[in-house]
Amino acid sequence: MKKIQQCLNGQHSTNHILPFFWQHGEEHHILTEEIEAIQNCGLTEFCVESRTHMQFGEEKWWEAFGFILEEAKKRNMRVWLLDDKRFPTGYSNNYIASHPELRKISLRYVYRDFAGPQNGTALLPPLLDADDEEQFISIAAFKRTKEGNILEGDGIQLIQNLKDGLIWWDIPEGIWRVCYVIRTRHASNERKANYLDVMSPESSKAILKAVYEPHYEHFSEYFGNTFVGFFSDEPSFANDTANYYSHLGKEEMLVPWNDDIPAILAEKAGRSKEEMLALLPALWHEIEGRTSLVRETYMEAATEAYSKNFCSMLGDWCRERNVMYVGHIIEDMNAHQRLGAGGGHFFRALDGQDMAGIDIVLHQIIPGHPDLSHAARLDSPTADPAFFRYTLPKLGASHAHIQPLKKGRAMCEIFGAFGWATGIPAMKYMSDLMLVCGINHFVPHAFTPKYPDPDCPPHFYARGNNHQFKLFGQLMGYMQRVTHALTDGIHQADVAVYYNAEAEWSGGKNMLQQEVCKVLTRRQIDFDIIPQDTVCTAASVAEGKLLVNDESYSALVVPYSQYLPEKVIAAIGALADSGLTVLFADALPDCTSEQRPLGDTLANCSAVPLCELTALLEKQNIRGITPACDTPFLRFYHINRNGTDMFMLWNEDIFSEIDTQITFPAEGCASFYDAWNNRRYAAAQKGSTVRIRLAPSESIILTFSGSCDELAEFDYRDTALTALELDWKVSLRTAKETEFTPLPNAALGNLAPLLPNFSGVIRYEAVLDLENADDISVIALGNIGETAELTLNGEYCGSIVCKPYRFEVGGKLKKGKNTLCIDVCANLAYRERDKFSTYIPLPPMGLFGPISLG
Repeated sequence: MKKIQQCLNGQHSTNHILPFFWQHGEEHHILTEEIEAIQNCGLTEFCVESRTHMQFGEEKWWEAFGFILEEAKKRNMRVWLLDDKRFPTGYSNNYIASHPELRKISLRYVYRDFAGPQNGTALLPPLLDADDEEQFISIAAFKRTKEGNILEGDGIQLIQNLKDGLIWWDIPEGIWRVCYVIRTRHASNERKANYLDVMSPESSKAILKAVYEPHYEHFSEYFGNTFVGFFSDEPSFANDTANYYSHLGKEEMLVPWNDDIPAILAEKAGRSKEEMLALLPALWHEIEGRTSLVRETYMEAATEAYSKNFCSMLGDWCRERNVMYVGHIIEDMNAHQRLGAGGGHFFRALDGQDMAGIDIVLHQIIPGHPDLSHAARLDSPTADPAFFRYTLPKLGASHAHIQPLKKGRAMCEIFGAFGWATGIPAMKYMSDLMLVCGINHFVPHAFTPKYPDPDCPPHFYARGNNHQFKLFGQLMGYMQRVTHALTDGIHQADVAVYYNAEAEWSGGKNMLQQEVCKVLTRRQIDFDIIPQDTVCTAASVAEGKLLVNDESYSALVVPYSQYLPEKVIAAIGALADSGLTVLFADALPDCTSEQRPLGDTLANCSAVPLCELTALLEKQNIRGITPACDTPFLRFYHINRNGTDMFMLWNEDIFSEIDTQITFPAEGCASFYDAWNNRRYAAAQKGSTVRIRLAPSESIILTFSGSCDELAEFDYRDTALTALELDWKVSLRTAKETEFTPLPNAALGNLAPLLPNFSGVIRYEAVLDLENADDISVIALGNIGETAELTLNGEYCGSIVCKPYRFEVGGKLKKGKNTLCIDVCANLAYRERDKFSTYIPLPPMGLFGPISLG
């Protein structure tokens, strides 16, 4: 209980949140004002974002960043830096424009169809672009007997027949496709023409030379103390136009390349280099019996090159200088396991970083949408909750759990580009979703010293124009307390879910991880997602449990995969042979990616229909917690620290409450920790079963430890309340105003139709005359829009930003007249009307009541 006691004493750590701090070249006093605003939120770190500074890497930048570092040092704060001038990371401050030899290398694909037999023919190949240094690396002919892009055999290599600009070839009988694979420096779009090549060690060092090393040269004395590290924002293969579906088999897509790949492919596939070059058309078209081998082998090589030559290289450079390297890739809609905007493999793309990383931006999550895909401001028209709610946060937390380098640190960039309509209640909802999945570091997006600023709101201080800023500071305190309470323990997962990226790479039928993740979550079966590098090299089995780092799992669940690599099949089979329960959702693979039969490798594994998966696990007593009734929207996160079991519990539903008995795998006295109000209570407990009541969106932390004798009982809201009829005086002020202006004839209810452009604080004042105040402990506000703070008799009683809208007021009321003051914050989008706020409804405005006592 030491961690919670530290929270209660105001001694929680403050290094879990590092908001973005944008730069435009502002004067020093404005920068100081913004840094002070960050500090006033209880934050001691921030990440300087250079994207908006036009002189990045020039004298004005060095002066500005030096001032920021020194100002932070004075305040005992720490500074991070987003590592490029332009989004996404990879532009390298335009270094590659003057070093064209470092431009990306890709393959492009052209084909022609010919009929035979014809002897003595010559084929005119496609034209090559000298400016893009193009050259043929393979010209192979494949027979066709089927409609569509289906090729047969190993191909006939014709590149040696290219002479005098013609390909001399006697065309055999049948229909033949001649496939031209061209090495090129052509870019998928002009904006990415001068981005670095993540597969090339030489090209990847461009960002070192252009950004990292110059900052070290200027500010080395701050490294490891005031300066904490660098943040990479969504680096990628960048071989395709912006979308989330850049997987092999996309006909006109450039494919990332480097000249070491042919030898690597040959070694991995057990074939000659020449054979693999001839089979390269399988990266775009189906070659019967060979596609899965070529595509999976290629993606292995590409993602390993990304991990080694880019991410690990930067991470090693940072750690050698006593700073950290963090960030994230584009994960959206499973882009994390694809090329293009993605990194090819979530884990490999981040293995070199000191924290796991994800982001939740652009309406990827909208409260009230847990099932159906919904509109979002993404590069796909909709966002799938199965991915963003049930999979993406667990990818980040899982990486933190299984890789020792991460030391349990899982980071989420959050709130960005949701619009001003995303107020504190919606921010708390998103934060709770991340926290209950195991995320424990946050990068709120963003502080900007410019107002108005149309760039991806909301902005937290907005030069004093955000009237919810005080409550934003309280939200930061809440998030710091929860992360402090839940870190440094051992996550208690039930099962591991296999990260089956290779199934999609191979081009076969496959089930996305999110399908398994969602059904497990809805039945309170917690999990980590683990990749092949872990399964093959870092996992063992003891007493029927899968052991990885400090984690243990009672079963391994593999989403349906028509093909998986032979080494993965062998590793999974060996785990099952050692006594681990291994379940394949829906069916076992057909064969390996190498097109070899499974034999009896998976003899001790079982296939189970996805719809029956959770029932089978529960039958084997594999379930994290056991509610007395079906509670699909109850989310939980379980850690054990020094023998104490702690559970974060959260109601994902924004409409319905949860009130049930839950049996926990823990012993001891059960107590609740309310992290928003920073208080502890005794829970209603019978053995390991505890009554849990959560209002819509409400969260709580439950601990099992020593005595609870001195704790007040938790208010389960069973006592009926008495509604009040009061005469209200209503007044208004905006964020910049200090005095309130009366609003005549206003009453309880929605003020938005009356004040459609207002954004500020609405104050409700009344006098409450009581004959007896001794037994009154609660004031409930009914409904509000969208946050409220209560002051009784001049004493501040706290704030509420989500249901239940109740305040503890025991001992604060007196016999006779009491002054009651309620400040309600309206949503900022009523004033701002920004384009990002069109995706979510604006909440009603004001205090609705009924106001009740109990």
